[in-house]
Amino acid sequence: MELLRVLKSILADPLLLCLLLISVVFSLLSVFQYFRAARPRRGTTEWMEKVDPKHFGPLRLHRLGGADVIWAFLVMLFAACLRFCYLFFYLRLHERPNAMAILLSARYLFLQRISLCVIFALCIFFMIRLLSGRPLPAICAAVVGALVQNHNNDTAALLALSLLLFLCWMGCSYEGGILRGIWLVLSLGVYALCLLTCWECAWLSPLYVAGYFVVLILRFRGGDPKKRLSRLILSLVTMLLLIPAGCLALWMLYAHMSGRAKGGILTAMRTFAFYQQMIPVLKTKIYHLLTRRESFLSYLVVYETFLLVLGSAACIPMLHRLFREKDSSALLLLVLLLAFPILWLASGIYLMGIPMLLILGKLWSYFCQREKQGFAVLSACLLMTLNVICMILH
Repeated sequence: MELLRVLKSILADPLLLCLLLISVVFSLLSVFQYFRAARPRRGTTEWMEKVDPKHFGPLRLHRLGGADVIWAFLVMLFAACLRFCYLFFYLRLHERPNAMAILLSARYLFLQRISLCVIFALCIFFMIRLLSGRPLPAICAAVVGALVQNHNNDTAALLALSLLLFLCWMGCSYEGGILRGIWLVLSLGVYALCLLTCWECAWLSPLYVAGYFVVLILRFRGGDPKKRLSRLILSLVTMLLLIPAGCLALWMLYAHMSGRAKGGILTAMRTFAFYQQMIPVLKTKIYHLLTRRESFLSYLVVYETFLLVLGSAACIPMLHRLFREKDSSALLLLVLLLAFPILWLASGIYLMGIPMLLILGKLWSYFCQREKQGFAVLSACLLMTLNVICMILH
């Protein structure tokens, strides 16, 4: 019934229907442009690469350079300006002539929104930059993300940061040493903070478990035969020690934030009752997580459907790169895409912008690789224009 209501509201608005048709037509054009660019170019030996059989390899990340500091600063600037313009004009368009006074009166909340938007945009930029090696598609996707992600800002920023750190851990060399483990610990720590802000993100925990064991298997197969068994055992033992320690730290933070630590956290830690409360609270959280029946369309904002349409169409080129090119990064993005709809359907929390932005950024990087930078920039500009028009009129 909720789906029918949304479809009726779209069909009843001619302008919104027109904008959706434009996004659908352009997404199909993007798919056509990809397959056209994927053909071997004349006068080159690219056709020979299509003959040789290809195999999946370990995930390889591109190195960052000094110029990325400049690009990251530009992303921060664009994200902050877009967030300020969005909040200001959103208030003005909703018949609030004193929009600047409202923002100044709530300046701490205002600065918090801008900071979270900047963190989210930077994480999207660095993830696409590491996966593709090209700054232009990373900048385009980060700027689009700064404009589109308008709710669950704290959860989206923390989750994007956790995925960035997890990606850095996955892309480390097999001889990474202690630095490799630091990336993983930081990623899981940020993910724990994300659980504090939105417990429904626990639906994404199988993604981290699967990624950990896949990297562990690849590390065992490709590592030094003399040291790989000892490193495997060390990694498993360390993880078994970190899990209860992390759960205890998460419980202490939750108890402190919810007021369960009577007399202070240090005083409560000395009593057995403090730890005894952890199991009932965990059971209650899991029960609410499994029995929540809120509609998955409740938090879907109208203008986010444009990103959803273009990102869904970009999955077709990713599937082509997965099966024909044996691209490990395409496999990673598609697995990531499978996890977020589960979170959306099971809890109603809409964070589909993260995988959609990463898939679009990967597609735009391929356009740049085939010397079609203009089409990538045009896609980002069209997506932003559709969102702005829909924001003004709704």
